[in-house]
Amino acid sequence: MYFFKLNNEEGDYVRKLIAICMSLLLMVTLMAPTASASTAQLTKTVQAQMKGVQATVAVRDLDTNTLVYGYNQNLSLAPASNMKLLTTAATLHHLGEDYTMQTDLYIDGTIEGTTLNGNVYVRGEGDPTFQADDFIAFANALKAAGITHVNGNLYGDDSWFTGPSLAPGIGRSDELQYYGAAITALTMSPNNDYDASTMIVSATGSSVGKAPALTYMPNSSGLNIVNQAKTVAKGKANTLSIRRQYNTNRVIVSGNIPVGATKREWVTLYSPTLSTLIAMKQVWQSQGVSFAKGAKETYGKVPKNAQLVHSVQSLPMNEIVYMLNKLSNNSIADILVRTLGRVVKGDGSNTAGAKVLTEYAQSIGLNMNNVRAIDGSGMSLNNRFTANELTKLLISSNRSPWYKTSFLPSLPKAGHYERLEGGTMRTRLGAIPNRVMAKTGTHTGVNALSGYIRGQSGKWYAFSVVTKNGSVAKIDRVVLEMYRQL
Repeated sequence: MYFFKLNNEEGDYVRKLIAICMSLLLMVTLMAPTASASTAQLTKTVQAQMKGVQATVAVRDLDTNTLVYGYNQNLSLAPASNMKLLTTAATLHHLGEDYTMQTDLYIDGTIEGTTLNGNVYVRGEGDPTFQADDFIAFANALKAAGITHVNGNLYGDDSWFTGPSLAPGIGRSDELQYYGAAITALTMSPNNDYDASTMIVSATGSSVGKAPALTYMPNSSGLNIVNQAKTVAKGKANTLSIRRQYNTNRVIVSGNIPVGATKREWVTLYSPTLSTLIAMKQVWQSQGVSFAKGAKETYGKVPKNAQLVHSVQSLPMNEIVYMLNKLSNNSIADILVRTLGRVVKGDGSNTAGAKVLTEYAQSIGLNMNNVRAIDGSGMSLNNRFTANELTKLLISSNRSPWYKTSFLPSLPKAGHYERLEGGTMRTRLGAIPNRVMAKTGTHTGVNALSGYIRGQSGKWYAFSVVTKNGSVAKIDRVVLEMYRQL
């Protein structure tokens, strides 16, 4: 062993060098996103719950934007409906909380007595809240203009949107489910869940051996509904099926239903624009506005010389995004993306809208190597997000003027059993009610949860857990441990 004696100048230099190195080491330690003593148990829980599962987890301090915990936080996975967080933020940023979608009623030709010798046109901007009450408002507007009979056709102008009516990622089987409905700029919703481009068929068991009674909301809407089902005795199995045949307007009701039992299904519209016109026409007729025999319901742009008779507005955007996130409404998400494309890019396609999402994500500082936006609903498994970038998105939203009034209220509240408060989280994390507000995400092989959590300390954090082949129960155990340790 050798010892070297340093003079005073050399000794001062070495001591300064050691001090600098220690300072740098301390800075690196403070900056590293590894588990601290307070999150050591969280690490154990994450490792136990995510064993054999691809997962990305991140937690950020809501006040400082500091990454306080990370587990594969930069692993990009399909986020499923957590994609709606980006859709919501981009929509509120570009369109604003008060933005509405307008549906217009026009006529051309001449009015003789109470007869319009001309055509009626309805032009849409994709309003997902357009429904039977609006049909009645249009009928009343026609009557107020002196029209009770139309000697012409009914045209639907859905040119506000362009491109395929199905979003990327919607498969053949998805298309027949309410969450995979086709989208056009002139569509309708059967009730206040605003599942656009659907109608509801309800069946009630009548007498044994007879077909069940069927009712429709808003009406049959031009669908060819074939009732092959039978009513069976009470106590027997309810095997009733209500299903539209792929690529057709034909809906088959089959199977058995017990006496007095009921069943209902949301049926997607094969041609949303045409079905909306037919449904509207049926309502108008019930309100005293008739059409000549042989009148057609078809596509057509509003002529330049047409006269505007009436307009109806959608709910404001803050209420639309509320339903989007509380119920994870895919049709609303698809409509909003096309609307963003139209308003921002002048192109009402999903492709243009997805570009708006991408540019918005980039503008708020997300690492675009870890983000890919294919659609707005999350149905495409080619979407990509990391937990790290999702928490950055949540932090950015927290700093935005629409956060408290629109973004945060739209997120489902864990353990809150009221349907339109708890939403998709109403039966989850009941042990810590009112501590988590988050967007769920579920798809084939995907489960995710991203939002805000108030830890046991009382501090608020942005968090994200996205998994491939990880269960809802595993995610909830991780989030519960977050609450305990934060």
